[in-house]
Amino acid sequence: MRSRGANWQLSFCGYGYGDAVIETSPVDPQPGANRVEYRRGSLTEWYVNGPIGVEQGFTISERPGKVTGQPLTIALSVSGDWRTTTAGQRSLTLTGRDGRGTLQYAGLSAYDANGKELQASMELRGNRLLLKVDDASARYPVVVDPWLQRARLTATDGGIDDQLGWSVAISGNTVVLGSPFWQAGGGQSPGAAYVFLKPASGWKDMTQTAKLTNSDGLQNGTFFGYAVAIEGGTIVVGALNLPLLGAGRTHTPQSTPAPGAYVFVKPKGGWKDMTETAKLTASDPQDFDYFGCSVSMSGNTVVVGANQFGFGQSTGPGKTYVYVKPARGWKRATENARLTASDGVLDDLNGNSVSISGNTVVSGAPNHASRGAVYVFVKPARGWKNMTQTAELSVAKKNDSGGFGNAVAIFGNTVVSGAWAVKFNQNAVGAAYVFVEPASGWKNMTQTAKLTIPHFPFTFDFGYSVDLKGNMLAIGAPAWPYGTGVGSAYLFVKPSSGWKTTSRFAAKLVPSDSALDDRFGFSVAVDGATIVSGATAAGGSHDSPGAGYVFTK
Repeated sequence: MRSRGANWQLSFCGYGYGDAVIETSPVDPQPGANRVEYRRGSLTEWYVNGPIGVEQGFTISERPGKVTGQPLTIALSVSGDWRTTTAGQRSLTLTGRDGRGTLQYAGLSAYDANGKELQASMELRGNRLLLKVDDASARYPVVVDPWLQRARLTATDGGIDDQLGWSVAISGNTVVLGSPFWQAGGGQSPGAAYVFLKPASGWKDMTQTAKLTNSDGLQNGTFFGYAVAIEGGTIVVGALNLPLLGAGRTHTPQSTPAPGAYVFVKPKGGWKDMTETAKLTASDPQDFDYFGCSVSMSGNTVVVGANQFGFGQSTGPGKTYVYVKPARGWKRATENARLTASDGVLDDLNGNSVSISGNTVVSGAPNHASRGAVYVFVKPARGWKNMTQTAELSVAKKNDSGGFGNAVAIFGNTVVSGAWAVKFNQNAVGAAYVFVEPASGWKNMTQTAKLTIPHFPFTFDFGYSVDLKGNMLAIGAPAWPYGTGVGSAYLFVKPSSGWKTTSRFAAKLVPSDSALDDRFGFSVAVDGATIVSGATAAGGSHDSPGAGYVFTK
């Protein structure tokens, strides 16, 4: 690698256990498209030239000898004009002779044939860089590599500015993408949601398996697909159903259908183009209440946010609604509870984001007290009922809370909230905050950990979207709406010692057609070893219909 007259060289030496590294002889490279492989017995070293640079990985087909209790070790030789230091356990920092121009060799991750993540670290020993992997319980082959894009998801009937990828959800082998500005023709923009089913051969570039629409009719201002959620064979789609007012016109409640969250149950024959199985509505609807701006599902329970944001109207504090599936199915579902904040005031936007895991619901209020808040609601022993919060989560420092509550996620005893407007040098770089439930139960508290990424000299919006599943946390940074950067998504993996404040991420994800103002990272979803992210202006063109991207290890 060369930069400003300086160079840095990285050469493969060998592999083995601990210090017993097996030296290998030089081999000829084997090229194919944008990939080059060096095949050395049971180890294949590969390089892929992609939009974020040259990605390096290693695939080891079998154990390199008898297990010694030492880590699987890949030895590389480093040389050149750049000063090399390790930064943490998963990255290498390169600094120019003048002390400027820092670069990183980072994103180290490892997994086995079952997709199990293996503990991996770097060690710099003289002029050797050692990549170490704990393979004690691994099933071979073992892969040491970054995350790679597997598929680009698009709609067959996508049109200009449909904004496919505005919302996204994943459950197992099924992905749902919302397209709230999809145009049906004739000047109508009702919105739609698209279902993508993973092929037997694995994810690949594809169009939808099925298209979901609402039976209320093709009308302007429906915004169907503004929010989506999926749990097994059930999909929920939020639709604001807002009337679009022209000059001199006034609103009439009959001008559009009532706002709603639409439930779709997978047919016996599999997903197909269809309208809803049931529609969930509020018992106390108001004009412009934004019911359906956020949705989430866990088991047989659906939660729907109504942040009461009204185009220039005076807005309420917002609230969240709970629906539990009746024994005879969703068609008979009615509202079970309304969740509100005890300290809610006008324009809090509570319910702007919602998430549920088991018996716990969280809702975000990004405007509360000018610093944002996240409210936790724990299901009472006798079932859901109208109630105020069990606990209120906040950021320790007010100046670090910009946008806090705009996006939330909960899994088990862990809550994460994005704060995309946290500033650095007057730019909205953003942050995300992790909260872990205390042993005594949820209580008013500040964050357990703050997650950030290295600062960049442009608006970044890290934390605009978040999703959490198991130990995997995905965070979107769409550089939107300012149009001053390229969108990206970041993966953080929970350390074995628990969540801690850090700026070290496991992987940075960008699409193959990454471009300025593509809004990649506008939405994110994670399930197991798969991350999906929406890019509402995929490719960086405002004429783009949008797209979703699937990444796996």
